[in-house]
Amino acid sequence: MDYAAAGAEFDVNSTYERSQSEPDSAQLADGNVIVVWRDAQPGTSADQFIRAQVYAPDGTPIGLELTLASGSGLVQPAVTGLSGGGFIVTWDAGSAIRAQIFNVEGTAVAPAFSVSPVGASSVDRVDVAALPDGGFAISWHDSRTFGGDISGSGVHVRAFDPNGTAYPETQVNVSTIGNQADTSIAALLQGGYIVTWTDRGDARAGDPWLVKARFLDSTGVPTGPEIVVNTTTSGVSSVESSVTVLANGNIAVAWYEGRSAGSAHHIQIFDPAGQPVGTEITVPHGLSVVAAAGPKIVSLADGGFAIAWTANTDPLSDGSGRGVFVQAFDSDAQLVGAPMLANTQTLGDQYDPSIVALPGRGFMVSWTDLNGTGPDDDQVKAQIFVPVAPVTITSDGGGDQASFSVAEGAISVTQVVAEAGGSSAGIKYAIVGGADAALFRIDPVTGLLGFAQAPDFEAPASADGDNLYEIQVRADNGVYVDNQLVTVTVTNVNEKPVILSNGGGTSAAFTLTENGTAVTTVVGSDVDGDPLRYSIVGGNDAALFAISEATGVLTFVAAPDYEAPSDFAADNFYTVTVSVTDGTYSAFQSVEILVTNVNEGVTITSLGGNDSAAVTVAENQPTLAALTATDLDGDAIAFSITGGADAARFTINATTGALSFVSAPDHEAPADADGNNVYQVVVAASDGALSDTQKIAVTISNVNEAPIISSNGGGSTASVTVNENSTVVTSVTSTDPEGTARTYAISGGSDAARFTINATTGVLSFVSSPNYEAPTDAGGNNVYDVVVSVSDGALADTQAIAVSVANIADGVTLTGTSGGNTLTGTVAEDTIRGLGGNDELNGGAGADMLDGGAGNDALVGGAGADTLFGGAGTDRFVFTLPVDSAVATPDVISDFSRSEKDRISLSDIDANNRVGGDQKFAFIGSAAFGGVAGQLRYEQTNGNTQVMGDVNGDGVADFVIQVTGLVGFTSGDFLL
Repeated sequence: MDYAAAGAEFDVNSTYERSQSEPDSAQLADGNVIVVWRDAQPGTSADQFIRAQVYAPDGTPIGLELTLASGSGLVQPAVTGLSGGGFIVTWDAGSAIRAQIFNVEGTAVAPAFSVSPVGASSVDRVDVAALPDGGFAISWHDSRTFGGDISGSGVHVRAFDPNGTAYPETQVNVSTIGNQADTSIAALLQGGYIVTWTDRGDARAGDPWLVKARFLDSTGVPTGPEIVVNTTTSGVSSVESSVTVLANGNIAVAWYEGRSAGSAHHIQIFDPAGQPVGTEITVPHGLSVVAAAGPKIVSLADGGFAIAWTANTDPLSDGSGRGVFVQAFDSDAQLVGAPMLANTQTLGDQYDPSIVALPGRGFMVSWTDLNGTGPDDDQVKAQIFVPVAPVTITSDGGGDQASFSVAEGAISVTQVVAEAGGSSAGIKYAIVGGADAALFRIDPVTGLLGFAQAPDFEAPASADGDNLYEIQVRADNGVYVDNQLVTVTVTNVNEKPVILSNGGGTSAAFTLTENGTAVTTVVGSDVDGDPLRYSIVGGNDAALFAISEATGVLTFVAAPDYEAPSDFAADNFYTVTVSVTDGTYSAFQSVEILVTNVNEGVTITSLGGNDSAAVTVAENQPTLAALTATDLDGDAIAFSITGGADAARFTINATTGALSFVSAPDHEAPADADGNNVYQVVVAASDGALSDTQKIAVTISNVNEAPIISSNGGGSTASVTVNENSTVVTSVTSTDPEGTARTYAISGGSDAARFTINATTGVLSFVSSPNYEAPTDAGGNNVYDVVVSVSDGALADTQAIAVSVANIADGVTLTGTSGGNTLTGTVAEDTIRGLGGNDELNGGAGADMLDGGAGNDALVGGAGADTLFGGAGTDRFVFTLPVDSAVATPDVISDFSRSEKDRISLSDIDANNRVGGDQKFAFIGSAAFGGVAGQLRYEQTNGNTQVMGDVNGDGVADFVIQVTGLVGFTSGDFLL
């Protein structure tokens, strides 16, 4: 059985500041291992610690790093486990050997104590061993000026009983010449212990350095003489001995022996009585290792032993300074394998090893790593070595080959099992070859072998494409290997069909809009190529669906309506379970369909609800109709006007849909684009996204409208003032929207009997001229009340007129004949009547009333506010000066008639008094004055018409002539 490293080296110390060195190790009673070391500040003997770490046998740290001692000059710690549990640590404190006992948790059970006596000096090379009776013994060397050895240094030991009580100190060496040093101690199985050391003799006499040993009982009493360990006693320098007791009770002592013919480590086996067993063993066998140093030896559980040392000469070298090597021996003291390098890191020096056996398996080596790399360049490292034996694969019949059949779709193939020396511990597994090696995986610890991906019989991935896979597996314990060629045949399996559609899997969800029956196409796949059939097998809403057995097309039986959901929960979530089967196996998928709303738009329902509509309404009514519309989604509806030739003539309420004319239509004055009383408008109803429109043709029907009295300011009442002694009151004028012929009449008033009216012309007159001094009105106050009316034969308008009779100076009343007369009044308020013939009437001064009567008359009012009534015929109303009809007291022409070719003569007035000559007026119609002298215009107000002239160009009328009624003058109505 060989040994091999169980992994790589590992850090022992977890505190990385300062310098960690001088490790020692021991097995504890519970099988764990403890390593102790020195933690020092370089360059000073102060500020030093003894630290420790406990490990499980597999190298796993147990608990945290321990601090066991602190102070100055703490060097060369040594440790051993006590049989009752816990451990003891001893160390060189400079001038004394100190020790302290700890329990298994690393807690001190008593204060530290001194081992060496007071007065000793140069104490060094302390070692400790646990005794079978539960006590312990500590060895060291020192120099003294008292006692039995005062010639250089001597070797001493002190034993302690299980209670820690010290026995008397014992000087171990018998020979006292020169220096006795470098102790090592080991407990004997039968009780007591053995101490080894170097006897350096008398250097002046050239004495050789010999390794010696002596047996002592558990109290420290020698049980025999000192013996020489090394066989060659001449011309040698044997130093640095290490002793261990083997499982059979024999004793093995290792040391470094320098010779002129070659140096090496040597081992000598002794029986319990101290007699040599066999000859010295040279390590490595037959090889002289120059500069080898520091051997440490430990007995192993299998009866063998192992040593550790440092070396730096090929072939025992790590290539960079010193390295730590180990060599194992079996129970017959025969070499087991070759020397093994313990350290993984090789930079710098690795030295000062310690070695401890592990319970039942191998050993642990620890050492000082000087000037290495990593988090700490001066630290303590360790490595575990375990026994290894030839490996044999035992699984699946063992042998060089194994065959399996695996159904497609399976991952696992087999578990490769191997043994080495009857155990599978520490064996690693790997795939090392085969045409299909890349398709497999193996667990390196458990040996579980499987496909990396499940094989598919229908799509073989084997190298030959024949579903026959070949791989070579290996079992390896680090020293030995065994290989096995594994052949795996993949067999066919009727595989279940799968549903691929809608993401595959056992469930699917998607969204559809309302009003459609198509849902999805269920798509199945069967790797065996079996024919597939589709069906509906469940779901709360299964009855609402249908599926094609052959194609998998899934549909709604009836298109869903978002506004009226028919699913089980009435929430527009429809669930159905579909399946696909190959006749043996089936796959299922639960499908959830969310039906979402579709904006279904707005529908105009009013006026027949069609795209176009026609409606007839009577004129003079602004309100047309209230539009209505519906929206299946219940969205708010907004109405608007979007077009039409007459869109500007309409307005609509966006909320209520009330459609109206901006202005009430007039049949007699159509305002539509075609002027045919048919108004075109396009209206719309919208839910914000979609809309409906309707083209509406609105026909305006005629309504017989009443005539309207427009004279004397129009309205239902009027006031007129006339001078006494005259009969003409006013001309009642009117308009009729339809242009119907009208008839005037007196229809009421308290003084109706005092008046008469011309039914055709509307001229209102007193039956007899009133006398201011003798009023005949009902109220006796010279205010005569009369109601006049105008009728188109169906409808009528009335106006109550209050006629005030004004007093006038008693002028003359001149009455002409039936022939042509020229009549001239006085300066008073005259009444002049021409009667028949072509008369010329001159009123002169005063507010005169001139009545031309029949004939083509010329009426000259003169100064004063005159009333001019031309009567029948073509009359001229003559004005000679602007003051003849002043702005404040204008003359009144009460019956101007274009049809009778009446004219207003202004030719005697100089139109522009800012320049010489007699200028003509420029008629500008109803336009405003432009600040130019000689402009003549007219203006209609309160049912009457005013003619105005500007003779000085200041833009203000210099005279005004009032014409009863509304007259649209042209330049032909004047003599300018």
